[in-house]
Amino acid sequence: MYLKTLLPLILLFALIGCGTTAQSSHSATTSSSSDSDSVLIIDATGQAVAVADMIYFTVNISRYHQSARTAFSEHKDLERKLVEIIEGMGIAEDKIRANPIQINQRQRQNDRGYETRQVVTLEMDDVALFEEFQIELIEAGFDQFSGSFASTKAEEAKDEALENAVAEARRKATILARKSGKRVGSVIQIEFTSSSGPVLRGAGNFAQMEVYDGGLLRFERSIPVEETVRVTFSLE
Repeated sequence: MYLKTLLPLILLFALIGCGTTAQSSHSATTSSSSDSDSVLIIDATGQAVAVADMIYFTVNISRYHQSARTAFSEHKDLERKLVEIIEGMGIAEDKIRANPIQINQRQRQNDRGYETRQVVTLEMDDVALFEEFQIELIEAGFDQFSGSFASTKAEEAKDEALENAVAEARRKATILARKSGKRVGSVIQIEFTSSSGPVLRGAGNFAQMEVYDGGLLRFERSIPVEETVRVTFSLE
């Protein structure tokens, strides 16, 4: 008797519950669609230039000989020559980084011997020394070295690039909004991941070269910096 009485009530409540759930889901979807129509998301990149006022120079010292002792001795001779060049250029000790000498057995065609290797990194705050330092290295018998320009103004350039990126995002948003018959409103959100810094430019790639008194060379070098942002604007 109880079952016959309760069954219609159970079915009635089940139907009411299903109807309520369906109505709530539809309302949330409509609200989400309305929100997405009122915003504009723009990805933009800003650029700036940092003037190079530093050079990171890497010198690889290496010697090969059938005798490990001879290879090591010749390596030490080169090492002493490099020290003389560095002292002559007036490079401070705190600007110098050197790895310990490594000696490994090597097979060269039909010849087996020993090869030394050592990496020395120098920081030079006078880019005008670049040419003279290269010549000194070559005359001393070094043939494995490279350099990259850097800048002490890198952070300022990154800030400028970031400002330019935000301005570029608003410019693009204004064009798109105008074409769609709307107007750009306020910034809702800005997404930004800091870059790793300016791209070091190889010292062998001269941006500009000018000859002046005494035949010396003066270089004006610039380092490009880029920052990217994603800006969400409201549309009115």
